Amino acid sequence: MSFRSALGLIAAALLATGGAAIAADDGAARDAVDRSFFPYNGADKRADLPPVISAANWQAAGELLPAELAERVKNGDLEVRTRPTTDLPPSPAYIEATRRHSGHCRLREDGGLEGYVSGRPFPEIDAADPQAGAKLAWNFRYPDANDSAQAWGVFRILDAGRMIREIEYYYVLAYGMHREDTRADRWGPDGILYKEFYQALAPFDVQNLMRIRFRHDDDHGTDVEFAYSPETRKVRRLQTTMEEAVMGSELLNEDFFGFSGYVRAHQWRFLGRKTVLAPLGLQAARVTFAANTAYPTDAWEPRRMLLLEATPKNSAHPYAKRVLYVDEQQGVAPYVLVYDKQGRHYKTIFTYYGNPAYNPGNERLRRPLWIGDSVVNHTSGQSALNALNRIVTESRVSDELFSVDQLVERGR
Repeated sequence: MSFRSALGLIAAALLATGGAAIAADDGAARDAVDRSFFPYNGADKRADLPPVISAANWQAAGELLPAELAERVKNGDLEVRTRPTTDLPPSPAYIEATRRHSGHCRLREDGGLEGYVSGRPFPEIDAADPQAGAKLAWNFRYPDANDSAQAWGVFRILDAGRMIREIEYYYVLAYGMHREDTRADRWGPDGILYKEFYQALAPFDVQNLMRIRFRHDDDHGTDVEFAYSPETRKVRRLQTTMEEAVMGSELLNEDFFGFSGYVRAHQWRFLGRKTVLAPLGLQAARVTFAANTAYPTDAWEPRRMLLLEATPKNSAHPYAKRVLYVDEQQGVAPYVLVYDKQGRHYKTIFTYYGNPAYNPGNERLRRPLWIGDSVVNHTSGQSALNALNRIVTESRVSDELFSVDQLVERGR
């Protein structure tokens, strides 16, 4: 039985249990959901590509690489290993939530979202719709994500290929609203979409530096963030600045996962659909990088992408714009191209999602599994990377982890 057939049986079983009436019940709406989540019809597909695309044969990529990345291959900075497209739909629960609730979603005049419950807000993105960009931005904000995930990893900063900083850390991301299982909506009364916890583990000079951050579901809310200093053994509240660089690296606060800033702070434009090569659904427990670089060596595959342009409303923002390559099936962005004020592509942000079947302890998952990210500044030669060594998604994270008192307790 194909994975898609199995999803169909699960969805049918969910419907047979007599749940709430499905809002998107007409045939056209169902077709839109199917096109959104099953663009490959359960079959592996591959363009006529060599196993490796390098400076010696960079033209072989044709239109399957953005011109900006093809230039990096041509220059010898990047090599791309290829493999067939894999069919990796999100979880059955997320797809079923989309069927039930997507018909309730609409955009307000100010671009905000109304009527969202769970699932993908807008499964159909129409190029003729003037609101297509904003709708895709909201889809990106509400991906198919685990209720909680714990990760142990390493963050490295490189300058011209030389590592200048390495930090080991523990990171937790937990959602508390818009869960497919409403029993997991633990922070709904407080209006908190998700919470994050970060703890530096090594080296000694940053050990036990900790932060907690709360993201409001209301996009007009500002993140709440607290930091614990091991030097003073005190907690202070921070004013989060999305445009601020993380630990002096090339990553901004809003660069994680391709874009984790405020929807309201940008103008959004849908640039169309395109099939391109991307490192998505990595068939490994960990992402690997080429020596002394932040470029991945894992295989890339042809994926159907939705191109989304984000232009900051703040003219002082360091980016003129970014273009997110959003995977049509999974709803995540494996890479983002960043442009400077002169319109030149100068930075690429990669986010790596693994195939859970290759990740020990997470084989039962049926959703994108974040396993790392990296950023390359093509002008300065500086880069940074995150590589996760272990991920736990089965255990529910306690609310106490995200308390200010707990920061002090852990720091002792």
